Amino acid sequence: MLALSSVSRVPGIFRRLLKDAGLSLQSATHFNDIEALKRAVEIGFGVAIVPEGTIRSEVAAGILRSVPPKPHFSRPLAVVYSRGKRLTPAMKRLIELLKEPQ
Repeated sequence: MLALSSVSRVPGIFRRLLKDAGLSLQSATHFNDIEALKRAVEIGFGVAIVPEGTIRSEVAAGILRSVPPKPHFSRPLAVVYSRGKRLTPAMKRLIELLKEPQ
């Protein structure tokens, strides 16, 4: 999982969600810049949970794909991954889990 910064609450939220599902997040790579995070996703480095508004142009251009997570968050978020890269089984499971209503 990729996250925007080490102070981001997102990895902690998803660690709890995964733990409740009997899974664990082994590590999260942190970025200080949203553009660097999006480029890392674009080249297939992992998946990220980002504010939906920050990826609109990449999704519209077909560079990234977006999945609205369930449960709903107070901020519009999306799980993003590279359109052209193969997802690992762990990435696929995370996306499946986030798409499930709670």
